[in-house]
Amino acid sequence: MAKSKSLDMIALEQIEEAAGIVEPKGAAARTRVDKKGLLTYHSATVIKQLKRIAIDQDSSQQRLVEEALNMLFVKYQASPIA
Repeated sequence: MAKSKSLDMIALEQIEEAAGIVEPKGAAARTRVDKKGLLTYHSATVIKQLKRIAIDQDSSQQRLVEEALNMLFVKYQASPIA
């Protein structure tokens, strides 16, 4: 049986949405407009290392992955467009 939301949770979500605290469902964050998701699976060790590097470099995981993709594109003679 599917777990349903309590009336309290529904009311809280509506209040947050009305107050502009959360994006309405289906709305993309401004940083995601015209972008598509890319899901990859990695070991817990890889994820922890990526998080550590992001913290050490005062960067985001997103920016580090973009950097890595650009390096890959250059390696294969493609434009670094990430």
